[in-house]
Amino acid sequence: HVRVNVAYILFRSGHREQAEEVFLRVLESEPKQEDAWIGMAELSLSQGDRVKGLQYYRQAAKAIPDRSLALYELAQLLVTPADLDMVLPDDDLSFLYGLGKVLLDLQKPELAARVFESIVGLKPPTVNPWLDFARYYISENEYSRADSILHEAIQTMPDSVTLYLFRGA
Repeated sequence: HVRVNVAYILFRSGHREQAEEVFLRVLESEPKQEDAWIGMAELSLSQGDRVKGLQYYRQAAKAIPDRSLALYELAQLLVTPADLDMVLPDDDLSFLYGLGKVLLDLQKPELAARVFESIVGLKPPTVNPWLDFARYYISENEYSRADSILHEAIQTMPDSVTLYLFRGA
C-alpha cells in the first residue's frame, strides 16, 4: 500500500508527526491494514511509549485475526507478567488462543500458561484451547493439572469425543 510506504519513509526520516497522521488516515479508511497498525506500534515504541505500542499491536491482532504478524510482534514484546497484564483481561477467545500459541512458540511458557488460564476461566466453546492448555501442562510434566483441565473441559463440553479420547490417551 503506497500510503503506508510513504508513512514509513516519513517515520524513518524523522517526520514522526506526519507519519502518524498518514498511518491514522489509512486506519480510518482501512482498519484491516496490518502494516499501518504495526507502523503505529513502532512509532509509539520509538517515542518511548511502550504501553501505547503494546495496545496498537493488540488492536491489530484483534482487527486482523487471520494474520499473525501483529500477534507475533506483540508476543515478542511480552517479557514479564506485568507486560501481559497490559493486554489481559480480554474476552476475545480467538485473540487469547492465538496469543497463547505464539507465546508457546516463542518459548515463553509461563506467559502462555497465564493466557491459557484466562481462557479456561472464560470456558471456551471449542476443543482446541482446552487441548492446547492440557498439552502445555503435559509438556511441563504436570499431569494432574492437565487432567484437571481436561476434566473441566469435559464438564463444559460433555459431548466431545475428542476430549474423552485425549484424556484417555
